[in-house]
Amino acid sequence: MIHITKELLRVRDNIGRIGQSVPQILIIIILATCSMKNTQSHDGPYGEMKKAFLNPTTQAKPKVYWWCLNGNIDTVRAKEELLAMKEAGIGGLDFFEIG
Repeated sequence: MIHITKELLRVRDNIGRIGQSVPQILIIIILATCSMKNTQSHDGPYGEMKKAFLNPTTQAKPKVYWWCLNGNIDTVRAKEELLAMKEAGIGGLDFFEIG
């Protein structure tokens, strides 16, 4: 019986100490929460769409049609034009030889 009473007194004392520090802990939590920087974007779907628009995937980039008549093509000039298309952000091309 004495052992149980001592345990109950110890628990009561601990609860008392916790009860005294709860307001201090709450103040610390509130101040820490208020001072934290918010790293998440509030833009939502608009922010994701803007990011994708500024840096589109290859599938989202425009493509062009390139027509070649009767196999007449200058390979040096074609390479220059392909590099220029890549630098301009063209995502691909459809090449047609007609004639």
